[in-house]
Amino acid sequence: MSYLWRLAIDHLKRGKKDLLPYLISLIVMVILSMTVELLLYSPSIKMLQGASSMIMLLNLGKIVLIIFAFIFANYTHQFWFDSEQKEIGLFLILGMKKRDISKIIAYVSMIIFSITIFIGTVLSLFMGKILLMVLVHLLKGSDFTFQISSKAIINTIIIYTLIFLYLLIKDIFSIHFKKIQNLLCQKEIGEKEPKARWLLSLVGIICIVAAYYIAVTIRNPISALTLFFLAVILVIVGTYLLFIFGIVAYFKWRKKQPSYYQPKNFIQVSSMLFRMKQNAIGLASITILMTMTLVTVMSSSALYFGMDQRIDDLFPKNAEISNFDLDRPDNQDSDLSSKIAELAKENQVTIENQKMIKGIFQFTGALKKDGQIKHLTQNTGADDVHAFSASTVANYNELTGKNIQLKPNEVLIYSYRNKNQLKTIKINGKEFKVVQSLDEIKDFPKTSIQFVFPELLIFFSDETLYPTITEGFNYFSGEKVNTSVQNETIYANLHGSEKAIKNFTTAASKAGISVQTKSETQKSLISFFGGFLFIGILLSLSFILATSIIIYYKQVSAGLEDQKRFEIMQKVGLSKKEVWQAIKRQISLVFFLPVTVAVIHFLVSLPLVIELLRLFGVQTTSTLYLVIAITVLSIVILYFIVYQLTSKVYYQIVERK
Repeated sequence: MSYLWRLAIDHLKRGKKDLLPYLISLIVMVILSMTVELLLYSPSIKMLQGASSMIMLLNLGKIVLIIFAFIFANYTHQFWFDSEQKEIGLFLILGMKKRDISKIIAYVSMIIFSITIFIGTVLSLFMGKILLMVLVHLLKGSDFTFQISSKAIINTIIIYTLIFLYLLIKDIFSIHFKKIQNLLCQKEIGEKEPKARWLLSLVGIICIVAAYYIAVTIRNPISALTLFFLAVILVIVGTYLLFIFGIVAYFKWRKKQPSYYQPKNFIQVSSMLFRMKQNAIGLASITILMTMTLVTVMSSSALYFGMDQRIDDLFPKNAEISNFDLDRPDNQDSDLSSKIAELAKENQVTIENQKMIKGIFQFTGALKKDGQIKHLTQNTGADDVHAFSASTVANYNELTGKNIQLKPNEVLIYSYRNKNQLKTIKINGKEFKVVQSLDEIKDFPKTSIQFVFPELLIFFSDETLYPTITEGFNYFSGEKVNTSVQNETIYANLHGSEKAIKNFTTAASKAGISVQTKSETQKSLISFFGGFLFIGILLSLSFILATSIIIYYKQVSAGLEDQKRFEIMQKVGLSKKEVWQAIKRQISLVFFLPVTVAVIHFLVSLPLVIELLRLFGVQTTSTLYLVIAITVLSIVILYFIVYQLTSKVYYQIVERK
């Protein structure tokens, strides 16, 4: 073994206290990345219902984890590498060439990489089995086969090899362009007291206010979808600006107050100002990660645990049978009830409690606030786009057993989503009075299967109005509405063996009839929402890890900076009790500020997030609010535990023996 290898090993041994958190963070990221790869190659995934959806979500999670791993590895590596630069400076003073230093850095990187991959791989095989069991349970599957895939391991090794190569090249360039005195004094070089940049602070406030305004004024899922990423960007930019410049401006203002000269305020204000620029970036990062964790956990949990309610809302009975086929010739528009009765008899299936709705289904238009329904144009806003269906009041009476009569200029309206207060509607120049806005129709779905646009079902006096009201409108497929073809949908209970119902569904499909059963739809949604929750868990683990490591490094760096400062304060007359009180106030501020802001961000964003969830049929029920409460409480408690553990490190560093 060459002396450079020995120096690299000794260097790691001496700095093991700083190395350990960095190493743990890398190992955990390798475990998460490799576990996803192993799951992608597991035979059990391919055997699950809705395997294609699950594989798509895992691939999406894999990409997010790779991007996050690169950013996070770069962040944690910088903290560790800064702590090693003093020793590198000593090597240079002793006459070692920068070329040899580069070799030592390369050897150190190879050792860390080898340890990370070895431990990460071993633990991934164990974690992979556990997470596969969790995934199979979430997706309510039965097959459990965990297979070790060499391709999955190789893919992960390649990804982290590229990450380590980038970090190594960056370190070597950093050493070559730094002076020896800068390396020796890296830890002692403090940040200058930042200036109070009021303009940038104002920009930060404007960004936050704009994002909050978007969130609280959203009233439409489509608007939420289009404005979500804009709101996210505004929150991120605003948070960083407020933490970097806004808090500085606040402490600058505090410094001008008479109360500043009280010992407890003097210590807190002057200390926070001295290194606010360095702390602010970390605190803002913690805030953003906390907010992302809250949103991810809440949304994925709400989707999964609200799934049963969505299934019940979609299926008032256990099957939906439809001849919704726009391409069929008119002369094949046979009676749906008699056709399915024939197919059911052939396949030994019994159909009970049939309820039918007939009309023109799902043509698209723009619904204005004044009730006008217009044709779609290039200038149509996303808020306005709706899916419309037309039926007759006679059909409504058949569904409900009522006997409502409508005049030619009157309608009933049923909205799947977005409770409306329309008094009139106007379509193709013809105005109709809204006699009643229905909240619910017996034996009719409470939500729509389509996840895109809000849907409105309009009951007219009779079907002779169809040509007038549908002229110029298109189906979702883009074809012009054909009023001579009325589509029929039957809601009924199917009874028979699983095989018989499957055969009936296949036979109906060949006859141009769509049969969607509650059980099959449930399996499909479980695969999607269960996979979504699983990916949410993995991403949340990544965010929590990142938050914990950032807090740890912040406590360590703050402790090292404050150690000498508090010693000086005691020497100039402050009691140890006063010093410790100041320490606790400062640590409390650093802890409570990010978590408080993150919870505020999350709570204000709820209207926006809830609208997005409505695209997937999640309704604002007590279950949703329970999920929100549990999410906030769980994350705050977890954050508090991390704070307690890392605060001990700070106190150990600062305390003067």
